[in-house]
Amino acid sequence: MSSTTKKPDSKQPKRPVPETDQFFSILNNFPGIAYLQAPDYSIRFANKKFVELYGVPDDKPCYATIWGREEPCTECQTFKVFETGEPLTWQLSYSDGRTYKVYDHPFTTEDGERLVLEMSIDTTEQLKAEHELDRLKETFQGMFRNSMV
Repeated sequence: MSSTTKKPDSKQPKRPVPETDQFFSILNNFPGIAYLQAPDYSIRFANKKFVELYGVPDDKPCYATIWGREEPCTECQTFKVFETGEPLTWQLSYSDGRTYKVYDHPFTTEDGERLVLEMSIDTTEQLKAEHELDRLKETFQGMFRNSMV
């Protein structure tokens, strides 16, 4: 090694990751589903969980990738965000019994393109636990109301 070549100093701060790289890294590691949807129904980004559940979107529109449909969904909640520009939270239940809490937010790219960031979390087990707690609450309230004490 020549005397002019410096060894990397592990104490030097690392080059900061650009904000967009950090953002997409966070979305990619988000435990729920996250994707960016365009008004033309294309998916501009899909995180690992999305790809695990639905596959790589490639050039397929959202309704084909997620639902296997040939036409757009008639009551797409996500498109309300394009219309209003306001975030929207809603619940989605699948025929297999899974339930998701969905968060849709307006998203504007650096070049000004309007998209919707959709993130969803599987809340199936939480809802089951809440229903069980409600059932137990009713049972115990009935027992106390009917007790002789």
